[in-house]
Amino acid sequence: VTENRLDQAGEAALYRALRRYWHPVLWADDLGDRPVAARLLDEPIVLVRLDGEVRAFKDLCVHRGTALSLGWVDDGHLVCAYHGWTYDPDGVCTRIPSSHGTNIPTKARITPYAAREHAGLIWVCLADEPAMPLPDFPEWADEAYRKIKIPQYDWHCSAARRLENFVDFSHFAWVHEGILG
Repeated sequence: VTENRLDQAGEAALYRALRRYWHPVLWADDLGDRPVAARLLDEPIVLVRLDGEVRAFKDLCVHRGTALSLGWVDDGHLVCAYHGWTYDPDGVCTRIPSSHGTNIPTKARITPYAAREHAGLIWVCLADEPAMPLPDFPEWADEAYRKIKIPQYDWHCSAARRLENFVDFSHFAWVHEGILG
């Protein structure tokens, strides 16, 4: 039990540290005119194009906790599927259909995250200020390179375990026999 708590504490610390960096979460051409749910560092997020710009928010309507990824886009605003609360590109609620008048509480806003479209991907940073700029990738625009879109898949492990996998070359001979010749 103690070891498990240490693992969870370490993972939580790693996730807090990784919030400051850009992470690719979706192929840019997979984001159409409807909101898309994603998960980044165990945080549910919704990706959406509003007024032609990529936006990311916590996937949670502040009214009743419905996933905003179940909603839709109307006139450049994100609409919650449960009661129609409507949010502008900055995450500020601009419409509450069941409320008469325009008296919208100032706290009626969703949590925005930094989001950018770059090199064919949608990138998200969960912190207010990214620790670094988006990575350069000039090859993406170079027609001499062929781009291969690999499908997304889930790893049932922590981010730390996944990172370890990418730098642990000694496991290849045992886990991926024959892959290196």
